[in-house]
Amino acid sequence: MKLNTIKKYNLPLIVLLVLATATSCKKEFLEPEELSFFTPGNALNTADGMRALLSQAMTNLRSEWYGDGAPIITENIFSEVAVEGTTDKSGPAQDLNLLILPDANLNSADRNRIGWFWDQWYVGIKFANTVISRIDDATYGSDAERNEILGAAYFHRAYRYYRLTQQFGDVPALVEEISSPKLDFASTTRMAILEKIKADLEQASGWLPPVVDKGEVSKGAALHLLTKVNLAMGNFDAAITSASQVIEGGTYALMTSRFGSEKDDPDRNIIWDLHRPENKSIPENKEAILNVVSRLGFEGAGSVTSAMRQAVPLWWRFINTPDGANGMSDSPDAEIAHVKTFGRGIGRNRGVP
Repeated sequence: MKLNTIKKYNLPLIVLLVLATATSCKKEFLEPEELSFFTPGNALNTADGMRALLSQAMTNLRSEWYGDGAPIITENIFSEVAVEGTTDKSGPAQDLNLLILPDANLNSADRNRIGWFWDQWYVGIKFANTVISRIDDATYGSDAERNEILGAAYFHRAYRYYRLTQQFGDVPALVEEISSPKLDFASTTRMAILEKIKADLEQASGWLPPVVDKGEVSKGAALHLLTKVNLAMGNFDAAITSASQVIEGGTYALMTSRFGSEKDDPDRNIIWDLHRPENKSIPENKEAILNVVSRLGFEGAGSVTSAMRQAVPLWWRFINTPDGANGMSDSPDAEIAHVKTFGRGIGRNRGVP
């Protein structure tokens, strides 16, 4: 009886296993069945999708200023603003004929970031061109919303080309999204590129609103960049006109009275207020035209600026007590926290008098 019971209950199980095996062997069972696809066509079909891509362009712009050895240091060193202050090692941009050759390391915090500018400005152009080329693939709440997004994309592209032409001269000019492999790049003259971005900025300044959230592209940002482009082209009267629109527009103004977090401290002044981190992006600050906003925990491109480390001299290591010990404590809890107040500088970005 026990044997019959086992057979009785195992027979259905065997039948099910045979059927399952037969089913699993069918070819259709092995074919993947995608639930959805992520492509530009279905990601950039709304205003929010376009804005998301522009936010990537802003992150790309922001990264020039943040992290150790930020690219802005290279921009300063290769201008009249500063010289390379490193003295304890070779490699930084001291012997320029040797260290900025085409086959040199041109993207290193310990050397220079010339290569970063070439690579990353074209990344920003890619984001802008994608929005510009696909602007009519999305739906918008109004024509004004569409034009504002297009104007911001024009600004981002113009900003990169302005910087590239000032840094490298004639460069390849890409004004459409590249959606397939391309090998036949050729340079366009600097002046032709400036003419193009001048026209784009004039259009964008008519579309962008004067008041936006801090960190967004505004009418004032487009006009300010247009002024720089006019100056680069030698169009001084046009530069006066575009600059006057920023100055006289009512949105921006030089700060002439105390403001912000410490405005009631009688021992401070307006210059102090302008340079408090917490005052940079508040509505009271009328001098801010376009902020590359930093937030604690921000991912990518360096979380904080290292301006104090890069620009402040290496003063803290060589001030000793009478018995030869270091007289400057690195601890933020020190009784007199000079390092916290003035910065633990390495003096790499040495300003020129």
